[in-house]
This record gives sequence, C-alpha cells and structure tokens, in this order.
Amino acid sequence: MLKEIPVGTSQAEALRIVRSLGLEPQTESDLNSGKPLILCNYTGKKGLTGEVTWLVQIDCPEGKVTDILCEQIGVD
Repeated sequence: MLKEIPVGTSQAEALRIVRSLGLEPQTESDLNSGKPLILCNYTGKKGLTGEVTWLVQIDCPEGKVTDILCEQIGVD
C-alpha cells in the first residue's frame, strides 16, 4: 500500500486512495480513538483457493500520512 499512499500524503487523499482500491475505511471519528488514523481490512488471495485478511492502519498526525502498519488477522 506504500506505493499507492506514500508518506507525506494528506489524510484526505489517503482516504480517497483507500476507497479507490475498493476498501471501506474507518476514520478516527468512527472509532472515537482521538488518534488521527485510518483503519481498513484488506482480503487477498493466498495460494490457489485460500484468502488472507490484513488490518491496515494509516497514521495521519497533523493531517499527513507518517506510517502504514499492516497486521495479518485471518487466513482461510
């Protein structure tokens, strides 16, 4: 995802890109976390018939992307 959303991208542009990739983001207002971030789940293919799901966190302090963290949360 760093290719599509490089560090320094504005939070608004990052949200637009996440949506253009077909992902449904949750923003901090949805989460009431008080932290400027975007969260979304991404499910991709694993092998011929399996799938893997990732939680993607995009940190946006001061309205700009500073880090993108990915954590595998499921394998089918």
